Amino acid sequence: MDTEDKMETYKRFIQEGKDVARQGDMNQALTFFKLAYKIHQSQELESRIKTIEELLSQNDSEEEDEEFVNVNGSGLMLFKELYDKLYDYQINGVAFLYSLCRDGRKGGILADDMGLGKTIQVISFLSGMYDNELAKHTLLVMPTSLITNWTKEFAKWTPGMRVKEFHGSSKERTRNLENIQRTSGVIITTYSMLMNNWQQLSSYNGKEFTWDYIILDEAHKIKSSTTKTAKSAYAIPSKNRVLLTGTPVQNNLSELWALFNFACQGSLLGTARTFKTEYENPNHPGQREGHHSRGKGPRVSNV
Repeated sequence: MDTEDKMETYKRFIQEGKDVARQGDMNQALTFFKLAYKIHQSQELESRIKTIEELLSQNDSEEEDEEFVNVNGSGLMLFKELYDKLYDYQINGVAFLYSLCRDGRKGGILADDMGLGKTIQVISFLSGMYDNELAKHTLLVMPTSLITNWTKEFAKWTPGMRVKEFHGSSKERTRNLENIQRTSGVIITTYSMLMNNWQQLSSYNGKEFTWDYIILDEAHKIKSSTTKTAKSAYAIPSKNRVLLTGTPVQNNLSELWALFNFACQGSLLGTARTFKTEYENPNHPGQREGHHSRGKGPRVSNV
């Protein structure tokens, strides 16, 4: 192509760029201007290209902002399509779970009654945490009977999230676990698998592996801290712990202590002996007459 032909092509690209720009198609205008710039580089055209790129970038950012919602003003940005499917109390639950992380607390308990959607609250919370790059690795433990339901719910509500099962054959378990540990995502496993494989779940490439979250569904399974199940759960290194149960207290307050002691990593209710004296047996002979547990320590209802 000789010089005259090049300039004709250059002018044609410039004119076509202007025409589509007037019609509002800035992406196509940018394409024409870049084609023209390859033929003849000028400061004016370079400036025009830069202006359009900045405009398109700003529009993309605004569109992205519109796709996410600040959950109850908590600071957690959640995909709007998912947010709109939640009931108000579920939104409150997601905000509560995020507040535990935001405020530097080590964990907590989501104790909604059965049937109120603890599963979707956790899935929504994890969706927000992963989208905002606030978490990469989650270990989710549950009774065997719940695996299918959790897997289906993840696929339904957050199809883009990587979820693998630590269940089945040893080869399959190892492949799935290492896949998530190497990249990011959620591992779903059972209490029996946790008891028998806690060492594998706690390491990667011969080194200790720390999960961002360990989440226990039907968490009353660890209501006694001396059981093998509870000891295995305690052995898993994790930055944050979340418990799900509709029955945090089944028989006595000591069970509640066991749950909070795990969730809050011993930072909330003191030792079992202290808790028993101050909460379970508030009129213990060693206490002053009329001295009740209500005035001592944090109130469980606010946790």
